[in-house]
Amino acid sequence: REAELAHGRIAQLAVVGFIWPGLFGTFPGSDEFGGVDAYSELNPFKALEAVPESAIYQIVAGMAWFEYQRVIRIKEQGANRVLGDIGIGYPGGWNPFNINYTPEEYADKQLQEIKHCRLAMIGAFGLICQAANSGTDVVSQLSPAFAAPEYAAKAGYFLPQGI
Repeated sequence: REAELAHGRIAQLAVVGFIWPGLFGTFPGSDEFGGVDAYSELNPFKALEAVPESAIYQIVAGMAWFEYQRVIRIKEQGANRVLGDIGIGYPGGWNPFNINYTPEEYADKQLQEIKHCRLAMIGAFGLICQAANSGTDVVSQLSPAFAAPEYAAKAGYFLPQGI
């Protein structure tokens, strides 16, 4: 269950990472750090080749830090530990919004989290396959489907001639 939570949380971030740049844009680059268009690539596979190498190291360092925090909690809590606890939002952890759930509500939130993790893993797999096969990002590929056709703008299109 802990592996499912860890991979599901990563998948949730991956789904957001696939969709966000196409909808809201990418980070600006600079001449000193990888070039002006280093972050403008929307296809995630091409983006891995376009970003500076130090950006990849930052991602790996961030993942290693979270894994290290998980190992520390495993050692501290021993056999009584909460699966998937990374110290954010769990009882006794960092809680900036001061949210307090009853045990029943908390169990329901844990069930919701695992369901969202499972859906995100399936969604991330679909997005990865789509990007690998089409060579473009998901927003560029799907946006023409939401455009209104030209004939929809004509008021009398659905009315018979002469009315």
